[in-house]
Amino acid sequence: MPSPSTSITGRTSMIPVHHNSPSLYGRILKPILRQVFKLLMGADNVTPQKIRKRLDLIGKFSTKLSGVQRVPVRAGNLDALWLIPEGAAANSPIILYLHGGAYVSGSIQSHWELAGRLARTAQARCLIIDYRLAPEHPFPAAVDDAVATWQWLLNAGEQAENMVIAGDSAGGGLALATHLRTRELGLAQAAGIYCMSPFTDLSLSGPSLLSKRKQEVVLTNVATLPEAAAHYSAGQDTTNPLMSPLFGDLTDHPPTLIHVGSDEVLLDDSIRFHSRALEAGADCRLKIWQGMWHVWPLFDRLGLREAKEALCDAAEFIGAVTSQATAPHQDSADRAAL
Repeated sequence: MPSPSTSITGRTSMIPVHHNSPSLYGRILKPILRQVFKLLMGADNVTPQKIRKRLDLIGKFSTKLSGVQRVPVRAGNLDALWLIPEGAAANSPIILYLHGGAYVSGSIQSHWELAGRLARTAQARCLIIDYRLAPEHPFPAAVDDAVATWQWLLNAGEQAENMVIAGDSAGGGLALATHLRTRELGLAQAAGIYCMSPFTDLSLSGPSLLSKRKQEVVLTNVATLPEAAAHYSAGQDTTNPLMSPLFGDLTDHPPTLIHVGSDEVLLDDSIRFHSRALEAGADCRLKIWQGMWHVWPLFDRLGLREAKEALCDAAEFIGAVTSQATAPHQDSADRAAL
């Protein structure tokens, strides 16, 4: 187990790293996006079904991403999409990407471009899935689907040490929960986990839920997280580690990179998880991006410098944790057809 002063990337910064102040463009973009998300998420009573449609509408503007091949596939019982960068090697890393949306919304349609940009930057093959959503499919449906996809990849002959689980928001929390469940089941473990603004505590006990409310850009509707947590938990204990990985046993946790904005209500979900991971002796790196908001890497499409830098940082991490995987693989396109 690495010491608390050494990370998988060879850096000596296991304590939280604070990124530089936001760019001028970031400061200009922030209030504009806040108004956009107020319209999307609403201060009114927006149902999960309405949010799904609105997020998918954003995704419809993402009709093409240069340098990335899209290959639809069925991963067991789930719709999935392989995102394969041009020039990716046959044995390039694999990212299992779990989209955000507070467990009640989000899809391949809404998040494929973000996943594709991560894949292109990391030169990794990426599989994004449409896991089941609440309230129609409450906990543990999302975890079951993510674990089933992990098993599907292993059954296809992929090596766990060549794979990383990644996700944003609820997908980041789900990535952490997926590891906990695969460990319980005795399955081969991921080489690492990458989280953007993860939702790690559905009991909603983080102080930043209140203290960062005025700075929040995306989760501006104060009812969003409580309602989503209620839909997903369906009356079950919200401190269950497979629902809220903050409360899990983090012993032997794989190398983990967490990106979070300083101005988001889920800031403490990342800070507290990082702290608990270090207490357990885990290799966990936390970078807090000053002035950034919830899942800001999504706005790489708008030329946001901090988004590109975050994706490059994640790519470096993914390359580092999978660097020991050297066994031969089938051609990427053949794998995508599995």
